[in-house]
Amino acid sequence: MAAAFVGMGLMIVAMAADLIHVDPSDVHAPRWVLAACGMMFVFAGLVIPASQSYSGGEPTLWVRLIGLLIMVCFALVFNWVAFGPGEREFSSTVNGFVVENSGETFGRSVFGFFAVLVDLWLIYGVYDFVKKLAKPKRN
Repeated sequence: MAAAFVGMGLMIVAMAADLIHVDPSDVHAPRWVLAACGMMFVFAGLVIPASQSYSGGEPTLWVRLIGLLIMVCFALVFNWVAFGPGEREFSSTVNGFVVENSGETFGRSVFGFFAVLVDLWLIYGVYDFVKKLAKPKRN
């Protein structure tokens, strides 16, 4: 399973780096956003074997670091969608019915709300990670 995540992520990163050619008209975000999406999969694939090294106790620093990197990628994507330059097109589903053009302001507002939540979660994660790094090891 981990290899599938890493493989898919690397394929998306390769598309972002134009190692795998994708028609530019099919890409509706900057290449760095595409790379961040791919890296989410890569890091998710890496965290699977890393997290199996502990059983129910405190996660290792490696697991925490990979988790933070996943959150950085999420934050990059959500913040770009919400606050980045350019037009966005959104559609939404309400009770099984697709509303095609739900409006850019509405879509950016929803992504903006979650971008702020992800940013706050990331800030706390960095704080907690640094705190764990500074904590002396017990013998």
